[in-house]
Amino acid sequence: MINYTLVLHFSCIGFSNSKASSSRKEHTKYQFAYRIRIENISTSSTYQLLGRTWRIYEYNSNTTRGGDSESKRDSENANDPILVDAPTTGAVGHLPVLEPGDVFSYMSGCQLQTREGEMEGCFHLAKVPAGTRSARVGDTVEALASLTVEKLKLEVNGFPLRVPTD
Repeated sequence: MINYTLVLHFSCIGFSNSKASSSRKEHTKYQFAYRIRIENISTSSTYQLLGRTWRIYEYNSNTTRGGDSESKRDSENANDPILVDAPTTGAVGHLPVLEPGDVFSYMSGCQLQTREGEMEGCFHLAKVPAGTRSARVGDTVEALASLTVEKLKLEVNGFPLRVPTD
């Protein structure tokens, strides 16, 4: 069992119109930003963030609104999810070690072609000895290579991506 707090914030930071050169159709792209904060509230365990896996859903204008996320995903008008499977590349290039009481937060974003979507997934963590050093992508990370280190998944429930209505 992982003792942690996970805080998620999102916002639509803008959108742009672009023309596809082959079809000359206009495509609007919506930029979403999200901030994630992970805090190790354990009193004795140290964890290293190894990577993450995201499933990003785009809901088109015909997707039924007001239902739960699962029914939106199962709708015939929902698009296939975009999969970001990066279990060994940390988050924004960092593989931080979280000692008890430590916090790691970062901002990132995604681009959708629809006004509404959702992200869900997990963080890949390893329980590591106290004193383990944080790393960056490209550094040697013992927890990635070790067969004896306990590896865990920290599930992230779906959170909405929506363009605010005027």
